[in-house]
Amino acid sequence: MKKITVNLIGLLFLGVIGCLVFLFFSIGLQPCSRFDIFQEEGCLYTLKHTSINMVTFSPDGAILATLSFDGTVGLWRASDGKQLQMISPDRYEVESIAFSPDGNTLAMATGPTIEIRQVSGGSLLHTLRGQEGTFTIAFGPNKDILAEGSAGVRLRQVPDGTLLRQFEWDRDSRSSWVDRVAFSPDGTFLAAALPDSTVRVWQVNDGTLLHTLSGHPGFVEDVAFAPDGSTLASGVGVMICVWRMSDGTLLHRLEGHTNSVNSVSYSPDGTILASGGFEGAMKLWRVTDGTLLRTLNLGKWYGNSVKSVAFSPDGKILAVGQRYGPVRVFDVEQILKNSSVE
Repeated sequence: MKKITVNLIGLLFLGVIGCLVFLFFSIGLQPCSRFDIFQEEGCLYTLKHTSINMVTFSPDGAILATLSFDGTVGLWRASDGKQLQMISPDRYEVESIAFSPDGNTLAMATGPTIEIRQVSGGSLLHTLRGQEGTFTIAFGPNKDILAEGSAGVRLRQVPDGTLLRQFEWDRDSRSSWVDRVAFSPDGTFLAAALPDSTVRVWQVNDGTLLHTLSGHPGFVEDVAFAPDGSTLASGVGVMICVWRMSDGTLLHRLEGHTNSVNSVSYSPDGTILASGGFEGAMKLWRVTDGTLLRTLNLGKWYGNSVKSVAFSPDGKILAVGQRYGPVRVFDVEQILKNSSVE
C-alpha cells in the first residue's frame, strides 16, 4: 500500500510539472534561464518561435514580429515578450514581412501574393497579386507604397496593388533572384541585393539607376540604410561592406565572420551595426571606423545560423533569430558593457 501511495504521489507530481511546462511553452515566452550562458550577456528573454527567417519591430517599437520557416508569423509585446498572436497565411508560406510606417498593418509576401493584414487582430484586409515567387518586401516612408523583389524589383500601390514602377538593370535571366530590398529612410532611394554580387540603388521618383555597388566577393544576402541615409551596409560572403551613398564609395570592409553574413541592421543613432552569420555568430561593429565591439557565438552546431538581427526603434534592445533555435532578445547596453573595446 505504501508503495502504491508513493507511486501515485509521484505520478501526480509529474502530471503537475507537465501541465506547468505545457502552460509555460504555450505562451511562447521563456525568460533567459540562469543556466543560459547568454544571460550574463544581457539576454532578456527568448521566444519559443523557432526556425526563424526574419525578425522586425513595429515603427513604435511596441511589437516584435517573427517569421518562421514553417510560414507562421508571431507577434509579441516587445517590452516583455508576451505572445499577442500567431498568424498563418491563407494559402502559401510566408517569405518576408514588413510593417507599414504607421504600424497598423503588416505585409506578408506569400509567393504569388502579398497579404496585407491588420496588426490588431490579424484579420486579412487586402490580397495583392505579386510577382511569382516574391521573396522580399519593404514599405517606404509612405504607407501607400510597397517594394517587392523576386525576378525583378517593382513598386506597388497599397491597397489596390497597382504597379507603379519596375526597376531595370542588365541581368542574366538565369541569375536574377532578388534577396532583399530596402528604402532609404526618406524614401528617395531603393536598394536591392542581387545575385550577381552587386547592390543596385535607384531613385524612386523616376527609376534612374544611381549606383551599382560591385566588388562583393559572393552573393549579397542583405542590405540596410543608415538612419540618416548617408551610408548603406551590405552583407556579402564573410564580410560586411559599408558604402557612402553620395558617390558609391566603399568606406569599410568589416571582416570577422567565418561564414556567410545573413543579416545587417543599423542602430537607430547610426553608430553601431549588428550582423548575423551562418556560423551562428552575432557581431556588433562601430560604424565610424569598422571596429568590432562584441561577438556572441549563439550557434551550438553547424548550420544553426543567425538568420536575422534587428534593433528596436529606441535602440535599447536587439532581437536575434536563429535558423534552428529560438529568438533571443538582448539588452544592447549590457552587451556593450562587456566589450573590451574603448
